[in-house]
Amino acid sequence: MLPFLLMGLASPNSLQPVPDIPQCRHILPDNMENIGKTVRDVTSDDLIKLRDLVTIPSSQRPPFSISPDGRIVAIDIQQADPATNSRCVAVAVLSLATPAQPEIIFRSGEAIPELYSRDGISEQSLGNIANQMVSWSPDGEWIGHLIREKGLTQVRVTKRDGSQSFTLTNSPVDVEDYVWSKDGKSIIWSARAGLVDARKSIEKEAMQGLHYDFRTIPALNSGPGVDSPLEYFQQDIGSDIARSTTSAEARLTRVGDERVPEDAASFATSSHGKVVFSLRDVKGYYYSRIALYARSHDGSEQPCIYDDCKGNIKDIWWDRDGKAVLYIRREGWNDSVTALYRWKPDAARKPERLWATEDLLTGCQIKNDRFLCAYENSTTPTRLVWIDQRTGRTSVLFNPNPEFARLRLGTVKRFKWKNDVGIEAFGDLVLPPDHKLGERHPLVIVQYRSRGFLRGGSGDEYPIFPLAARGYAILSLDRPKTIGQINASVKTIEQVNAVNDSGLADRLSAHSALLKGLDLVEASGVLDPTKIGITGLSDGSATVQFALINSGRFSVGSASNCCDDKLMQSLAGGPLRARMYKAQGEESAVAYDWKEDRRHSYIANASCWRTPLLFQLPGNEYRFGLRVLAAFIDSNAPVDTYIFPDEYHIKSQPAHKLAVYERNIDWFDFWLRGIENPSPGREVEYARWRAMRASLKEPKPECPPPD
Repeated sequence: MLPFLLMGLASPNSLQPVPDIPQCRHILPDNMENIGKTVRDVTSDDLIKLRDLVTIPSSQRPPFSISPDGRIVAIDIQQADPATNSRCVAVAVLSLATPAQPEIIFRSGEAIPELYSRDGISEQSLGNIANQMVSWSPDGEWIGHLIREKGLTQVRVTKRDGSQSFTLTNSPVDVEDYVWSKDGKSIIWSARAGLVDARKSIEKEAMQGLHYDFRTIPALNSGPGVDSPLEYFQQDIGSDIARSTTSAEARLTRVGDERVPEDAASFATSSHGKVVFSLRDVKGYYYSRIALYARSHDGSEQPCIYDDCKGNIKDIWWDRDGKAVLYIRREGWNDSVTALYRWKPDAARKPERLWATEDLLTGCQIKNDRFLCAYENSTTPTRLVWIDQRTGRTSVLFNPNPEFARLRLGTVKRFKWKNDVGIEAFGDLVLPPDHKLGERHPLVIVQYRSRGFLRGGSGDEYPIFPLAARGYAILSLDRPKTIGQINASVKTIEQVNAVNDSGLADRLSAHSALLKGLDLVEASGVLDPTKIGITGLSDGSATVQFALINSGRFSVGSASNCCDDKLMQSLAGGPLRARMYKAQGEESAVAYDWKEDRRHSYIANASCWRTPLLFQLPGNEYRFGLRVLAAFIDSNAPVDTYIFPDEYHIKSQPAHKLAVYERNIDWFDFWLRGIENPSPGREVEYARWRAMRASLKEPKPECPPPD
C-alpha cells in the first residue's frame, strides 16, 4: 500500500449533488416542435456544437453500457462550447424499451484527455478527448465513469437515478482504467503511481543539470519526460483507502476467464462456459491479421481455419444460445465495409455472412437478437440504433442531434479506384446543396479518412458541409494502405516505416491515389480544374506537401502540421527520434553532407514558391517546422502561419477548433472565389493576404522540376 493513497477523499458519506454547468444547458436536444421547420445550410457553428456519443471511433473504451437487467443504457454524451472554450461532459440514462429523451444524471465542464505511454515517456497526448468509460455495477444500481477534477482523471460513481454521486478515487496521477469487482463492492483501478516519485527525481536532477538523452524531446519540452509502469489498486465503495493489487488480479476481474490469452485482441465467454478470442498473427504488430479461436472447458483449442474469420476482426460475441459466435469484420474495398458473421465452432463449415454495410458502427453491444450500436453515415452524425442480427435493419433509439435534419446537405457519391501500384483507395464527392447539372465548382480535397459522418477530415479541421454550402465541391479522400502495411514480410512498425520511406515509396503511392481520384472527379464534369485546393493533417499534411511540390494541379493549400522535414524532425525530436531512424535502417539525418530532396522538401523549393499555403499549427508541435517557416519567410513566399497555444497533434479546444474552421473557409474563399469576410477585426489578416496576392505578380525564379 502506498502512503499517498491514504489521503481523504469524497465518499458516500459526503455525497455531492449534480452540479449546474452553464455549458451543459443544451446537452440534450429540444423537442422537434421547438426546433422549427426552416431549412438552411450547415455552418461551422452547427458542426462544433454537435452532441457526440463517440469521441474517438477507434478507442477501446465503450461509449455506452447496457444495465445488467437489460432495461437501461448509460450513455456518455459530450458537447463543445466555443463561447466558453470548454466542453460539457455528461452521463445520461435511457430506457431501452422505447425511444425517449434521456435523463442526465451527471454533468461536468472538464474534458478528459486521452493519454498514452510510449518510448519510455508517460502522459503523452495526441490531443484526443477520451470518453468516460461508463459501466454498471453488477447489481445495476450504480454507474461508474471517469471524471476530470482539478486537472486529474479520477473514478466517479453515480446512482442510476442521479440522486447520489461521489468521486471514489483521489489519485495524485491520472487514473487510466477501472473495472467493477465481481460482487460490486469495490473497484479495481490502474494508474502510474510512480510518476510522483519520478517527477521529484527530475526536480532533484535539475539541481545538478538535466542529462540530455532519450527522455528529452526538445520540440515538446525543455527537460526529460518521466515514465512509470501501471500499478493496480482495489478500493471498496465507501472507503478512503486503496490497497495494492496485481495486474493479474485486475485482468482476471475484467476478463473473467484464465483461458483467454493475455494478448487477445477481443474475447467472449458463452453461457455454456466456452471461450472465443482473437489473436494477431504477429504478437504486438498492429497491422498483422487477426484470427479467431475457440477454447473449451478442458482447454482444447479450435482455430477457425476459413479466410472469412481472419483479417480485421473488431468485436466478438456468443449468440443467445451460446452455440454460435458472432463477430464484426472490416473488409471489402480498403476495409470500407463492416460485416457481421456467424460461426459455429462445432460445425465443420465456413462462417455465414449475415449482413454488411459501408456505414460506421462503433461500440456495439449485444442484447438478445439485436445489437445496440453507435451509428453514423456520410450525412448522419452519430446516433444510437438497434440493429437486427439477421437482417441488419436499423431502428433509432436515440438521436442526439435532431436539429441536423433541418439542415441542407448536398449529394454524396462514393468513387473507388486503385493507384498506380494497385492499392485500393476511395473517396466521397460532396456537391453543394444547390448544385445544378452542368455546373462546375472549385474543389477542396479533405483527407485522409472518409468513414462515417463527413465532418472535417482526420483531426476535424476542414468543415466539409459548410464548405459545400459555400459553393465548393469536396473530395473526402480515404488514402490507401501504406506500402509497408501490405508487405507480407514486414513484422514490426519500424520495418513498416523503413519500407514506406525507402525511395519515398509510400509518398509516391499516396500521391498516385490522390491524382487518380482527382482524375475521376474531373471526369464527372463537376469541378473547375483551375481552382483546386488541398488540405490535410498528420499524414495528410505530408500528402499536401508532396502534392504541392510535385503537381501543378493545386491552386492553394492548407495544412494542420508542419512539416515533413527529416533534419528538423531529428533535431527537434531529439535522441529518441534519431534512435527511431536508426531502427529503420536509415543513416543519420544530421550528417554533415545532408542534402534536401527536391521532390519532398519545402526548403529546397522555398526560393521559388508561388502556391498560397496556410499553416494552422498546434503549440506543442510547431517547432518541428521552424526551418521550413524560416525559409518561407526569407523568400517572401505566400505562406501564412498561425499557432494555437496548448494544443497537441489534434486540436481539441472548442474556440480554437471554430477559429480553424472559419479561417480555412475564409482562406479558400479568398484564393479560389475572390471573396472576403466582412466581419470586424479581420482587416489586418486580409491586408496580409492581399499583399501575398500582389506579390505573385512580381517576377520570381521558376522552380526546377523535382529530381
